[in-house]
Amino acid sequence: MTRGSMDGVLDRHNDLMKQLEDIRAEKDKEKESVLLELEIARAEAQSSKAQALRFEEENKNLQAEVERLKVEAENSWQLGKEKFLQSKEFDILCSGRASVFFEKGFDGCLAKFRANGYPEE
Repeated sequence: MTRGSMDGVLDRHNDLMKQLEDIRAEKDKEKESVLLELEIARAEAQSSKAQALRFEEENKNLQAEVERLKVEAENSWQLGKEKFLQSKEFDILCSGRASVFFEKGFDGCLAKFRANGYPEE
C-alpha cells in the first residue's frame, strides 16, 4: 500500500466515522423526541385520569344534592299538606262538603255514598 492509497483509506475512514456520528446524533435526536412525546402522552393520560376522578366526585356530589332536594321537596309538600289540613280554609271546605252529604241526615249521606259506587262494608 502506498502513502497516497493509505491517505485515501484514512480519508474514507474519517468520512465514514463522520457519517456514523451524524447518524448517531440524528438517532439520538429522534430518540429524545420520541421520549418527550411519550412523557407528554403520559402526562396527558395522568391529567385525564385526574379529571375523570374529579368529574366522578362531582357527579357523586350532584347526585347527593339531587337526593337531598328530593327529600326536601317531599318534606315541604308534607308540611304544606299538614298546614293546609289544619287551616281554616280546609275547615270551611270540609264543612261545606259535609253539609252537602248530611243535608238529609245520615241516611241521605249513606244514599249518596251508595250512589257514588262505595260498598256498604
